Amino acid sequence: MKDLTEPAVQPDNAASQGLPGPTTRIAAGIRNYVTANREAFRIWLSWRLVIFILPVFAAAFIPLAATANKAVFNNPWDPWLNRLIWNWSQSDSEWYLRIAAQGYINDQTVAFYPLYPLLMRWTGFVLWLGQPGTEAYRLAGVLIASLAALVFCIYFIRLMLLDYSLELSRLGLLYFAAFPTAFYLFAVYTESLFLALSVTAFYAARQNRWLAAMALAALAVLTRQQGLLVVLALLFEYGQQIDWKWKKLNRQLLLFGFPALALGGWLAWNWLTFGNPLAPVAATQKYWERYLAWPWWSYLLEWAGLFYREPGSTTWQPINQFENPAGAMPLLNAATTTLFIVLACIGYRAMRRDRFRAAYFVLITGCLLQPLISPVVGDPLESMPRYLLLSFPSFILLARLGQRWPLFNYTYLGLSLALLGLLVARFTLGYWVA
Repeated sequence: MKDLTEPAVQPDNAASQGLPGPTTRIAAGIRNYVTANREAFRIWLSWRLVIFILPVFAAAFIPLAATANKAVFNNPWDPWLNRLIWNWSQSDSEWYLRIAAQGYINDQTVAFYPLYPLLMRWTGFVLWLGQPGTEAYRLAGVLIASLAALVFCIYFIRLMLLDYSLELSRLGLLYFAAFPTAFYLFAVYTESLFLALSVTAFYAARQNRWLAAMALAALAVLTRQQGLLVVLALLFEYGQQIDWKWKKLNRQLLLFGFPALALGGWLAWNWLTFGNPLAPVAATQKYWERYLAWPWWSYLLEWAGLFYREPGSTTWQPINQFENPAGAMPLLNAATTTLFIVLACIGYRAMRRDRFRAAYFVLITGCLLQPLISPVVGDPLESMPRYLLLSFPSFILLARLGQRWPLFNYTYLGLSLALLGLLVARFTLGYWVA
């Protein structure tokens, strides 16, 4: 006869032995991961909250740009969603939204690389249960950018801790977050995804996990044209790890074929679709008026364009281009370029003293030269402050200056945070920034 005191269902082994269940183990794993990376999480969360709130106040005091799309509000939540989410897709964001929704519909769209809009398309499809619209892609773009920014924060500190102290690594990330155009890491732009892929590729290479490093570098190549600079920098990292000796070459060198295949696939697709493998380059020249020039010419031309002489006047006056989309904020372009030229010189000196890795110097120099040799008609260094974000090792050099000279620390943070607030307000209200 069955014993009625026995339980109808036997407990699982984990519960019977007092072990945590799957949910508890997952929660504990997440908690341990956050604890291990708490500095990065704190900076990212504080950064995200500040950037999240600024547009709300900006919209209360600054009028919407005349060129911005006027939102139609159907319920009380729409104004808040517009300020907190939808307004983060301005300027070039519209190209990524168009590609996510319609694909590469003409040769102008191929100026924008495919990985980010493809992720937006997939994420929007999931979020809207197979029926995505413009709002789905906008939300997807913001979510992808925000998560990628978190990945960047975590691995920036991890990477810098391999060579520097926690205090210096944290300060470097704070300097990055305070940079005037750092808000682009939360906008519908490729900066955050590219930086997340770049810094994780470097970290994997430093851990001698070259398969992962090259896979991430291949994805970076499909995100922005500066992905080739990441591959070049990693080649220098590989050379440094084998002490630049031919006899130490191994099969890991073959893994550099992954980024080459990614680039070759992208160029081949352009050739088959538009009849020109270099269609992305041709698009930037044709539609964005970029041309080839010597880097010093672009730099000097930007400074020269800051001032003009009124007809009949004997004094020089600064050009008021703040509302001109074709030549916005030339002073900030010139000033930030000058700063990063100085940082490149500091990085070279530190590299010669074995205090800065050669791969970092290569990335800094490449990210500086690439826009200098392809200036824009009317404003040679257009969008330079945004492009220089990709040069993430520069900020550890800035942090070292801040540690050495407190006055530099306070000056940099004061100016950068003030400009950051101003540019966030302008960007989210539809004004041209970079």
